[in-house]
Amino acid sequence: MFGSNEILFLTPGKRAEVKSRLWATRFLTLCCMAASFVPAFSWAGGRPDEKFPDARVLAGDWWNWALAAPPEQNPITDPDGRNCALGQHGKIWFLAGSFGETVTRTCRIPPGKALFIPLFNSLWWADAVTPTIEEVRAAANLDVGDS
Repeated sequence: MFGSNEILFLTPGKRAEVKSRLWATRFLTLCCMAASFVPAFSWAGGRPDEKFPDARVLAGDWWNWALAAPPEQNPITDPDGRNCALGQHGKIWFLAGSFGETVTRTCRIPPGKALFIPLFNSLWWADAVTPTIEEVRAAANLDVGDS
């Protein structure tokens, strides 16, 4: 975080970047706070609809969609939205998040589609530090605050 004296010495372009990051941080903080007061998942209409899968199933489907594209067309690393329709099918339209960077994308969504949007993206896998699936799940649960 920047102190107020440090901001005074920033160039105009850098000052705008700092303001942008501060607003993004505030927005994410508000989203996290709001998420703690609502159910883990809710539909825009306010009630679950049995014709749609459970949120956990949708999250798995979202990752399958996001990772199915070749790296150069991956919707998560897409800078402007040109790849948003890649691999889309069915009644649910997936929108890509990012791995922390700010992105602005434009995407045309066909009428009648329900949207599934990640609040944040986090990948976990077995490695030398967390070699078992139980350890990977425990680390991931700590990351998202779920026990």
